[in-house]
Amino acid sequence: MVDEGLFIMPAGGPHPMHRLLFARNLSELAQLNRILVNFSGNHFLCADEEAYCRCSKAGDWRKQYEEEYAQFFKLRSPADLQRKCQLFKELPATRSFVDPWQFMDAMVGFYICRRENLPCDARGDCVSYGLMDEIYAETTRRGEQMFIDGPNYIAQRVQLAEANSVIGKWLHVIEALQKDPEVSQIKLLSAHDSTLGPLLRVLRILPQDPPRYASRVVLEVYSDPSNALYFRLLFNGEVFTEKLPFCRENSSDGLCAVEELENFYKAGLWKLSKEFSSFRTLCGT
Repeated sequence: MVDEGLFIMPAGGPHPMHRLLFARNLSELAQLNRILVNFSGNHFLCADEEAYCRCSKAGDWRKQYEEEYAQFFKLRSPADLQRKCQLFKELPATRSFVDPWQFMDAMVGFYICRRENLPCDARGDCVSYGLMDEIYAETTRRGEQMFIDGPNYIAQRVQLAEANSVIGKWLHVIEALQKDPEVSQIKLLSAHDSTLGPLLRVLRILPQDPPRYASRVVLEVYSDPSNALYFRLLFNGEVFTEKLPFCRENSSDGLCAVEELENFYKAGLWKLSKEFSSFRTLCGT
């Protein structure tokens, strides 16, 4: 990455539709020297050639995580919420689903984003926004609890691997800027809620689960006259830099030294775990 440009990485695979949608919506950036597209065969945005984030176990961990996630709802979520969620078993769009995350995803995708009324069952019992709020709160609580419980769940393991990939990409872009401060780059990573959630949780700034279909994290990089580099982190348009544990004492005007992010990536990230001291020990590579 030695030239100006926009670098795009959609998650999921090399489907032409990904590229078409990006091209249609980024036509105003035509003045850039080039637009490069790579793809990730997984949802945590690690391409095959990127050894620093490659983790062969991560796919199986994600499947196990989703199974444990659903099991947590059955065993540990409030009984009153479980009773209310029986309504989703009566609705065609969610009849085969077993987890609140799936219920909410279906309601957002099929109804809310299309400005449709929330559905009702044959008896006239309807999904309410109040119930959606309860589910949203529970998915947030459940995700955090499974993460901090460490060895009892796979959550911490898989989310450390997934967050490592995105933070590593940030630092690779920053490294290119350090080599040539005149370079202008935009790196756009397009993924899912299940990508942002682990990232924000590992950074310890997750106030709640990211809003479905409507969330973004932006890392901006700045330099001063001496070419020292600083970054600013935004979540859905709000500056979150000062909420980062490793920047709370070292930030000014929403900026934090890039060195603090590098130190977190190398060491602080792994202090979150009692089992693993590095990406190598986590993924066995």
